[in-house]
Amino acid sequence: MRATIRYNYYVVNKNDTLSNDVRITLRYSHYDDFDSQNSDRPVPYFKVNKSFLKRNKDIIITLDTMEKMGYSKTKELMQEAKTIYLIDATENTKKEITIKQVRYSFLSIE
Repeated sequence: MRATIRYNYYVVNKNDTLSNDVRITLRYSHYDDFDSQNSDRPVPYFKVNKSFLKRNKDIIITLDTMEKMGYSKTKELMQEAKTIYLIDATENTKKEITIKQVRYSFLSIE
């Protein structure tokens, strides 16, 4: 079984005046839960041709886009999403990109 991987986006946004204590976390785990593991139903994880980026540029949200939208709008968008996929650049090759289904969570320390 693969380990759980957390992708953290720490917010430093002058418009929202938030600190580094606020972050958005996208979590990838090979299985959602023990039932999925017992049934061998892994979370979607696949590789696609890099042309995928050009074909889907209208629906891909980048870090730059998130920074322009600000924390509040990004958080709202993530909360409303039915499914979130993350492009994991650490596993990309010259011709393919890796896409993982992730779960969203946020942390706000007060």
